[in-house]
Amino acid sequence: MATFVVVHGAWGGESSWNKFVVPRLQASGHTVHAATLTGLGNRTHLAHPGIDLDTHVQDVANVLFYEDLHDVTLVGHSYGGRVITGVACTSADRLAHLVYLDAFVPTPENPGGTTISSASQARIDAEGDGWRNPPGDAPPDQPPEIIEWARPRRSWQPVKTFTQPVRFTKPALARTYVYCTVGKDPSSPFAKLAAQVRDDPAWTYHQLETGHNLHRPRRPRRPRCHPCGDWRCAGPRRVTAPGTMMWMTPLPPRWERGHQELRSASVPGAAMQVHGRDARQAVHERGPDGLGTFGRHTLEAGRDRRFGV
Repeated sequence: MATFVVVHGAWGGESSWNKFVVPRLQASGHTVHAATLTGLGNRTHLAHPGIDLDTHVQDVANVLFYEDLHDVTLVGHSYGGRVITGVACTSADRLAHLVYLDAFVPTPENPGGTTISSASQARIDAEGDGWRNPPGDAPPDQPPEIIEWARPRRSWQPVKTFTQPVRFTKPALARTYVYCTVGKDPSSPFAKLAAQVRDDPAWTYHQLETGHNLHRPRRPRRPRCHPCGDWRCAGPRRVTAPGTMMWMTPLPPRWERGHQELRSASVPGAAMQVHGRDARQAVHERGPDGLGTFGRHTLEAGRDRRFGV
């Protein structure tokens, strides 16, 4: 089972994750910590003008240290992508993987830091005492009952958390981008990020048929296996390269945990990834010469990246 630390987005808090997402992960046997960023959620009473991105990075680093967590899958939602990028620079020794959940992705070339428009600054000056940024509108795809539940739990956010760029001091860890497809305009920053990373070999890419705030994701349909347990009776999970498919099957005990990228020895350029709950999936190749199996004896050297789900 995996250890997750989830970092919420702007104006939010831990409450929505604890209500809608954390119980489902825990029911699957995972360890999950939903972090709360200073000045937001159940820490709104600690808000002050000096809170910036470094403060929020330290909030999450403290969760990792004081809970003594290791091999963590660190998940950042929306604004939380900026935070987990900073945490990866300060606490990489405690992390196994970064997951950007419909999130911003700072880079050394573009470390983020938003320029506040004159109209927004005028409202911040008039209503936010010059340092608090009002919550944005709820995504229109959210059910009304969730909007009403979440509205009183959204907080004005210290503006320096948006304007301070990420401090890069160490190389990034293995990364996954999860794009939430519902309600997105092609001009959305998340749609643009998804287009940039989906074919980048440095990233693992997934899509979820849900809105930005992920409160009610639809479960992906699992491929069915024949009662005999033979993987050849299962349907294809997804096409990952020309002539290549992924199939469900149990893995040997030595592969019980982890995320492995496997390179085909018989199909040039084909690369598969083994991951999933309990890591109980394996990848098989179906090429022009018939049915072959990805196994250690058929693989060229590939990358082994801990993922732990």
